[in-house]
Amino acid sequence: MSLQPKDEKPASTAASAVTSDVAIRFGLVGLLAYWSWGVIAPFLTIMLWSAILTVALYPLFDRLARWLGHRWLAAVLITLKSEKQSHAQLQTPQKAD
Repeated sequence: MSLQPKDEKPASTAASAVTSDVAIRFGLVGLLAYWSWGVIAPFLTIMLWSAILTVALYPLFDRLARWLGHRWLAAVLITLKSEKQSHAQLQTPQKAD
């Protein structure tokens, strides 16, 4: 005579199903994390340089914004100046050694 009702699975089968379910979920989360890292990794150096430039240029931006009276105008001027500087560096001929 069995003590378990006919509709329920044995405890070992239920525990095995839960363990399998948890393992599959961990595997899928790990795969998602791996794929996410593959997408984000190329942008990490750009994000690091953006943070460095933000911290370095904030005092200039703050003074310029107070002097001009508009934060957006200060942001535009700093952006245009940096763009002009980067184009000037790209257009200068390199010396041959």
